[in-house]
This record gives sequence, C-alpha cells and structure tokens, in this order.
Amino acid sequence: VSEIQQVTKDALPAGLFDTGGERRLALVTCGGSFDRDARSYRDNLIVWAVPS
Repeated sequence: VSEIQQVTKDALPAGLFDTGGERRLALVTCGGSFDRDARSYRDNLIVWAVPS
C-alpha cells in the first residue's frame, strides 16, 4: 500500500482510471460518516497499491 485517501463522493481523482504510467491498483470503497437519510456513506476511501 502506497497511499490511502478519503475523498468526497464528487471528488474522485481525475487520474483514477488512467491506464498509462506505472502499474498500480486502486481499491475504492465507502468511507466517512454514514448518512442515514440517504442510506449512503458520505465519502469514498481509496487505497492505492503498487507492485513490490
């Protein structure tokens, strides 16, 4: 794991889906506080990993 980011749902990094450059893996999952009214988490958690 090289980096962990927590971002709002509308702020995913522009380069998240880039296929060029160095090899990497991005795992995106729900994060942050839970909004009971929307029945959704407010943020996304992104875990970046690179091959060793």
